[in-house]
Amino acid sequence: MKKTLPINTGMKGYVENKYDGSVTVVAHGSRDNILELLNCVQKGPFFSKVDGVSYFWRKKETNYENFVVVRER
Repeated sequence: MKKTLPINTGMKGYVENKYDGSVTVVAHGSRDNILELLNCVQKGPFFSKVDGVSYFWRKKETNYENFVVVRER
């Protein structure tokens, strides 16, 4: 089964892969699309191990132009 992130659904923000193996996701979009993204994140990609997922909802603070994958800043 192929798992894809719902990045072509108008969501904006980023996913950041950290050097310690953790991942940070900031996403803006419809509630349904964000819930779909959370579902994908909790399962993780093939050959990965997800130890846990923490998330919280908050008001949008930044206007992102698209959804990108970035390395640790």
